[in-house]
Amino acid sequence: MADILRRPMRFGVVGCGSIAQTVHLPVISALSNAKLEAVCDVYESVARQVGKKYDVRYFTDWNELMDEMDLDAVSICTPHDMHVPISVEALGRDINVLCEKPLSRSLLQARELVECEKRSKANLMVAYMWRYDPAIEFVENLFANKEIGQPLISDLTCFLSDRYPRGCESVDCRIMSSYFEPVIHPNEEERPSYDSQERVPGDAIIFSTTLGWMSHWGNLLRGLCGEVGEIVSARESEIGGCRGGVVVIEHKGGSISSFTITDGPRDSWNTLLQMQCTQGGLEIEFPKHTRLRSPAFVKVHTKDRSYSPFLSFAYRYAAQYKHFISCLTDRKPFKTGAEDGLKDVEMLHSIANRLSEK
Repeated sequence: MADILRRPMRFGVVGCGSIAQTVHLPVISALSNAKLEAVCDVYESVARQVGKKYDVRYFTDWNELMDEMDLDAVSICTPHDMHVPISVEALGRDINVLCEKPLSRSLLQARELVECEKRSKANLMVAYMWRYDPAIEFVENLFANKEIGQPLISDLTCFLSDRYPRGCESVDCRIMSSYFEPVIHPNEEERPSYDSQERVPGDAIIFSTTLGWMSHWGNLLRGLCGEVGEIVSARESEIGGCRGGVVVIEHKGGSISSFTITDGPRDSWNTLLQMQCTQGGLEIEFPKHTRLRSPAFVKVHTKDRSYSPFLSFAYRYAAQYKHFISCLTDRKPFKTGAEDGLKDVEMLHSIANRLSEK
């Protein structure tokens, strides 16, 4: 990688499902300092069609992809259970990794991956795109400059709508179909060429509604409020087909945060983070669909005034790739590196333990 400063970074994408087709592949192709070299998917029909669309080589085996292609990095967009096995193979070849969240459902696997990175010349970053959104970076700077003190009480509320279909599609799918090209799906007769469950240790947790979304939002709360000291409580409920969950976290600095997630038969919803701080407060309203090119909005409250800052728009998914590339070229640590991802897996396991106490 000695010449990486003089040319675009060469990427391979492993896993060509919805998140890869709607976000990762278009972003890599649009960046001037990145070049898509190849794609891989266990479904041959998907790999072939995606490869043809982007005019690159395609593979159905990630080992062959890494053996035959001269890559600087791979983006791993597979189901959770394959994140660690593929990342380990890449890092073993000194290929850098951008891995979708979470690292794993298994704490043993996540720890194995961190140790593997330490032995490798390459590095791994977890794709927590919200941490690279201009609104979040603005708030991080507020805290760094002590403009509103430190977080005291925070509440993050997330509403889901994809459980309730409108016709044959969920609201979530309908929004995506309005903004993105149709996703290429595998032929019905195709089946994966591997059994991912064989690769998962016995400590892997089963994702519920709450745990599945906490990998993203929990990382955000950790980033803004500080490291997790204790999961105070975690409860889930389902009544009349509606689901919900609440998690309360005590952070090491003394701050307390809560995460509430629910769904319901509604066409509109908001994801909102409210923070009461020692010298002010703020609200962040997130767009209705994370993949849309729409910004998050911030409102800041100080002792003297309330204001909404003007923020130059930057697509959060593109921003995370720019961070990934710049950190590798400048030899700087990632904001959401492997050890940060491990802390999230530890948090998920602590929440799972609390949920099982009910």
